[in-house]
Amino acid sequence: MFDSIFTDFGIRNGHITEANPFMRFIYENNIATFYSIKIILPLLFMYIITKFQPRRYLQILIGGALLLYSFVLLQHLFWMSLLIG
Repeated sequence: MFDSIFTDFGIRNGHITEANPFMRFIYENNIATFYSIKIILPLLFMYIITKFQPRRYLQILIGGALLLYSFVLLQHLFWMSLLIG
């Protein structure tokens, strides 16, 4: 959820641009859909991890996606700290 809020804040205030062309298109056309996708995908990953015993390759892919989400969140926190500081 923080990723979507920080991204929206950064785009609205001209601090960042959405790097993902697909998400940029969605953001420009429907912000509610943008928020929905940004929130639902991580929840879906967590659901898959807790409800299913995924095969090894899926564990690696899901772990990589969660690591990427974490990196993006840290990047958002970094540029937010530059704006505040």
